[in-house]
Amino acid sequence: MGKVGRKVAARAAEGKASTMAEEEGLVVLRSQDGMDFLVPAEEARLSMFVHRRIELDRDNHMVPADGDETKYTPILLRSIRGDVLSKVLEYCRKHASGDDDPAWDANFASLLDQETLCDLILAAHSLCNPGLLALTCQAVANMVKGKSVDETYKLFNLGQGRALTREQNALKARHVVRCQEFTAYDPKRRDLICTRLSHDYYNIAFFDHDQESRIARGPPLGSIAGSILDWGVRSSLNIILLKVSESEVGYPFSVFGTVIARDEVDYKCLYLFRREKKDAQIIKSMDDMLILTDPPRGLVLLDEVFFEIDLKIERDGGATMDFSKGVISLIRARLPVDRQTMTVNLCSWLSSVDVLCEHVEQPVEATVGITSLKGPCNLGGVCVWADGNYEERIILYSSDSCLAVGGPVPLARRVVAVPMGKKLVIRLRGLTDESDYVAGLTKEGEEGEDVVITMGPSDEGSCVCSMGWGEVQVQVAWTGILKREEYKMDVVGDVSLLR
Repeated sequence: MGKVGRKVAARAAEGKASTMAEEEGLVVLRSQDGMDFLVPAEEARLSMFVHRRIELDRDNHMVPADGDETKYTPILLRSIRGDVLSKVLEYCRKHASGDDDPAWDANFASLLDQETLCDLILAAHSLCNPGLLALTCQAVANMVKGKSVDETYKLFNLGQGRALTREQNALKARHVVRCQEFTAYDPKRRDLICTRLSHDYYNIAFFDHDQESRIARGPPLGSIAGSILDWGVRSSLNIILLKVSESEVGYPFSVFGTVIARDEVDYKCLYLFRREKKDAQIIKSMDDMLILTDPPRGLVLLDEVFFEIDLKIERDGGATMDFSKGVISLIRARLPVDRQTMTVNLCSWLSSVDVLCEHVEQPVEATVGITSLKGPCNLGGVCVWADGNYEERIILYSSDSCLAVGGPVPLARRVVAVPMGKKLVIRLRGLTDESDYVAGLTKEGEEGEDVVITMGPSDEGSCVCSMGWGEVQVQVAWTGILKREEYKMDVVGDVSLLR
């Protein structure tokens, strides 16, 4: 009789096998260093990884009652050492019955040293054991609460001559803890998802998700010498629209929250939508678009641009509900070859949200400003596009009322990326007399006239045109989108730290 067979016989002789274990049977878990653990399947199934392995090949993994070692295959856990796996199984034995014991959990976590705690976090993450993962991540979160990055580094002895493997494990564990902070159950997808930027290729252990990009817009185009191939970025993105394509709460509803874009220039926040509850936007139908704002600089498309969405709605009685939450990305390699636009979609919580993007090669930036010189003016809307590209027009302003007084027109967005060598087309839409606000501005039954202006970098920067009984001044300033030094991550062994 083999080693496992003797263990099976011993368990039976001692009467230690529970009724459930007898019904479910036993499995053998083999650690990274070759240690075998005979475990009741009920306990092993607390790991979703092990549970799936059993379900996929039950006959192969379940240990027969006689312990015949030729009739089963151990489940290999290649990334978990035996000493760590024994602690995992200690937790599983306690929680297999489903009884919660906060006092036991607190004591279990308090007895773990830092290295073991980090190892357990990585093991729980690898095994997909949500209970153990939550417990160990919370223990680390409690340890670092209120501490600065430098203090956290010292707490875990990072960068102080520690063995490289241990330092890597500590950083990987801290990454898992951070991801856990942003993880929530999405009822639409029926799964736990990370709702903020995270990635398998880089580590967010100390990344500040709320820091805004400090890179400013480029200099005036006329002040830059040389070819755009020498100083300009290869491509940029215009966000044409962002809208709710599906709503499980019907219409209308009031939406607020944030939509953040991040590019690989610095991975920092570039806000596209940012509203507090008291300033929520009312969405009346699926055709309504969210009113976007300008990011502080152009979005640069290197390999990938990320969109981090966190939208909420206000229901009857003032209650707040999560409406759309998660991260999506536009990947350069997936851009269509037959058109310049691509839509990325986030289907989550109570909605489906579309982000329509326009890919712009060899871009420069045009900043639009419109001023009402005389009123009343029947300006009802402003949209722009690069000449020859009307289908990708971007709405900068829309209103049902005329401008009664002089002053700047409150454009929701002012900055557009335009391919070098192209001109910007600006259409000023005139209101019709069907609106009470513009009675007397147009003849009866006649639509207000639209004004179309085309301006390029070499043209005069402003022009004045008539709208209704008023006049507006249109100004366009051109700036470059400069290349930046490649973003460099801090590297510790096989860990690339996003900072």
